[in-house]
Amino acid sequence: MNAPHPITHMLSKWCLGVLLVGGLITATAEAGSAENATKAAKANANAASTTLTSADVHALLPILRQHELLALVSQDARGKTPMMTVALRIHAPRNVVFDLFRDPDNFYYISTLFKENTQVATRDNAFAWTWASRHKLFSFTGTNSIALHPPGRADIKVVKSTVGSAAFSLAFLEDGPEHTLFVIAGYLDVQTSEWLIRHLIGNSPSMKRAMNAAIAMVIAMGTRDLAESVHRGRPKAPHRTGGKAGGIPRLLSAEEMRLLAPFAARGTVLLSDSHAGKRLRQISVIEAMEAPAQTVLQAAAEPHSYARHIRAISGLNVLRETEQYKEFSWELGFSVFKIRSTNRLVRGENDVVLSGIDGDLMGARWRWQVQALSPQRTLVAYHGYADVGATTGIMRTTVRREPYLEHGVMAGSNLIMMNAMKKVVSEWVAAAP
Repeated sequence: MNAPHPITHMLSKWCLGVLLVGGLITATAEAGSAENATKAAKANANAASTTLTSADVHALLPILRQHELLALVSQDARGKTPMMTVALRIHAPRNVVFDLFRDPDNFYYISTLFKENTQVATRDNAFAWTWASRHKLFSFTGTNSIALHPPGRADIKVVKSTVGSAAFSLAFLEDGPEHTLFVIAGYLDVQTSEWLIRHLIGNSPSMKRAMNAAIAMVIAMGTRDLAESVHRGRPKAPHRTGGKAGGIPRLLSAEEMRLLAPFAARGTVLLSDSHAGKRLRQISVIEAMEAPAQTVLQAAAEPHSYARHIRAISGLNVLRETEQYKEFSWELGFSVFKIRSTNRLVRGENDVVLSGIDGDLMGARWRWQVQALSPQRTLVAYHGYADVGATTGIMRTTVRREPYLEHGVMAGSNLIMMNAMKKVVSEWVAAAP
């Protein structure tokens, strides 16, 4: 019996960690900030290349007008602390979006997993409040503080909590009179959390990046929905999604790849796209790899590449192989459940398509896209959708409680897969004559 591989634990703990995201989300939803202006400035100076500045966000407007959300996920110069920036465009004036954060009662509408808010202190432009997120098997509690700097910035941090410490900066940038560019920057440090979360997340940079991205996405999208409802004069209500989901993953245009290439050199870029009913269409993860484009495609077109660094995948069996495609089955064994799937790989000239054709992942689709930056450097995009809420009862309950976890969980899993494939490609390059 093979010993568990570190990435096995990574994916397994990621899926189990989804059960705890409810507490994490709301703990950091309101915990979105830099500690204060001085510390924020220092952090930005130390990590200018790993975060998105206001100039960057405006430069990315063509992307933000075509895609629902953009994130840059990276790490600090030591290769440890995750650095995460999420940006999206809201159809509401800046003052409407900013004013949501003056009242902690609004945080429940940003994420329905967060139901208890009690303001405990107020001073000048800041206030503190306690919160709790209670579940059948576990509860999370804490105290957050927020400093408001109208009209363009709010600094929030978790002062004390069972989920760890967090510091995020919220920026509100004008995009004409009717639109706001909303930016969340910072990270959740789970190393100061209680033992269960530390065990699930561990000290893995990939897990931290995945969890931070998932949390920030839920908060950003929840803020968008609430702001747009308020702007239209509608009563406040928990957000809901419905209708069509998924579809054949769409490739990025050459111009989009060109615009994203400089940011992929600074970290991993993530894009989210939804259908009209706000169900997920696809998550795209973009990263630069030090390898020829064809090497990346060859690795992605080989079923055993996936099992090599994701040992949660077991029982991989190639069922059929032709010049056009490969069909294979596998089992993903996680801590509390298993997922079984039969898949098909199709290699194209500049892409590889992976489809779930039977089992728990039937209807899921992923697509690898490459664009050569040089003979030995490639911009790689990994697009994908899976109905995570339909895989198991646990996931169904989780997504029902917070609909945008459909997006967040998919983003986290795609980030982990990109990291695993990058390891495989690196090995292929090292083994080349």
